[in-house]
Parts: sequence; C-alpha cells; structure tokens
Amino acid sequence: MASEFHYFADSIDKDTLVLSISQSGETADVVEGVKRAKAAGAKVISFDKAVNNLKQISGSIAETIESNNDRFRELSQQLKHKNDFYCIARGINFAIASESALKIKEVAYIHAEGMPAGELKHGTLALIETGVPVVVICPSDYTFRETLSNAMEAKSRGAYIIAVSDVSDEVFDFWVKIPRVDELLYPMVTVVPLQLLAYHLAVSRGFDPDRPRNLAKSVTVK
Repeated sequence: MASEFHYFADSIDKDTLVLSISQSGETADVVEGVKRAKAAGAKVISFDKAVNNLKQISGSIAETIESNNDRFRELSQQLKHKNDFYCIARGINFAIASESALKIKEVAYIHAEGMPAGELKHGTLALIETGVPVVVICPSDYTFRETLSNAMEAKSRGAYIIAVSDVSDEVFDFWVKIPRVDELLYPMVTVVPLQLLAYHLAVSRGFDPDRPRNLAKSVTVK
C-alpha cells in the first residue's frame, strides 16, 4: 500500500524497480512514494491503464454486466438489511475480495471484510451464522479447489454463498457467472460484477453510490 511505502524507502537504491499504480495520478501517498523512489535513484514505471488487456476482454465484461444486472438488483433487495458481508479469495484474487468489501462499505454502508480464504477459520468463522452473506471469488485457476473448500466451511455454518466463478458448484447459493480467461486476467472480470453488486446494494438501501459520505475521489492530503 502506498501509505506504507515510506517505511521501506531506506531499502531503495539505483538497482530497484518501482511500479506505481494510481487511477488518478494525483493520490498524495503514491506521488510521495514516487518522489522518494526517484530521489534514491530507482527506476519508476507507472500504470494508469492496461489498455491492451482491457480491449481484449472488454466485450466479455460488458456481457457479464448485462447478464447479472437484473439478478443483482433482485439479490440486493434480498440482502439489503444484512449487517455484515465477508469476501474471501486466495492468491491474486485476494485483492478482489478486498476491493469488493471496500466498495460495499463505502457506498452501501454495510460492514464488510475482505480476507484470504484460508484465514476465514482463524476467528472469523465464529461470526458466520445462518444467512450471513459470504462472497467467494473462485475462478477455475490455481486457487479454485482450496477456495471452494473454504466456501463449504462457511456454508456448513449457514452462510449464504455468493460465488464469482466461471464454473458452477452445488455449494453456491448465488452464482455470478464470469467468462473463462487467462489466469492473470481473472481479476479484471471478477471485480466489475462485484462493484455492480455494491452499487445495487447502495441503491436498494436508498443511498447515492456516486456520493459516498466522508470520502473524496482523490486523497490529496495526508
């Protein structure tokens, strides 16, 4: 995380490569990190866009949105009074679990946690009871079997399993079907439908997802 970067800045030198990722290019902690890295002699490569990959899969993402939009609207009505969401995944997909929880918190104002699926049993499983929504990101990549096993653990405690995957399984209560893509591209096709779910949860609860309270588009001060 960019806000933590300065704690490790002393280890940066001319033989270090720093990848800077920012949507706006103005986020204060990212900009400060880049300045420190360059001052230490590091080579910095910045991303705002992954244009080629997005072009290749943009059609699939559009289809995923279209096929799930009405279903998410209905699901959000069913879940709008829930107090907690848990989002789990493994490997590269863990970032999507964190992003999903973040979006649910910031636009729908529901407590949500994103965590590595294997950590569910270390305490959080005690909070799972009948009807608690658990979002499981489990595309058919190297994480699938182990993540599915964690979904079963949650389901056996009464959780309502919302699964994002390109393959179906009987443990899923609600299946968000995504296209099968290269393993490295799964985050791109899993994150969008979960952002759409957060949107519908916000609207069903009477909130404007374009104006989250207490938040700004770009954090420009520390």
